[in-house]
Amino acid sequence: MEEEYSFTHKEWPPVNVHSGPPDCVKCKYRTDVGLGWRCAAFPDGIPSEIIDNLVKHKKVLPGQVGKYVFKRRYFF
Repeated sequence: MEEEYSFTHKEWPPVNVHSGPPDCVKCKYRTDVGLGWRCAAFPDGIPSEIIDNLVKHKKVLPGQVGKYVFKRRYFF
């Protein structure tokens, strides 16, 4: 059975708390281009929990568009 995610679930501890940049910086689905933190999954703005590295976007999350999850962007 697949686990459901909720940004407000009190028993769900932060996954990766650190001061480095979020994975969004390296994601191929990022589309912000001067509009703030946006992507294909969150066109109205990426949730702060993801930007603050409290949640890794490895699974489809509530409130997102489509089935986009983090996929590394390669700069060649």
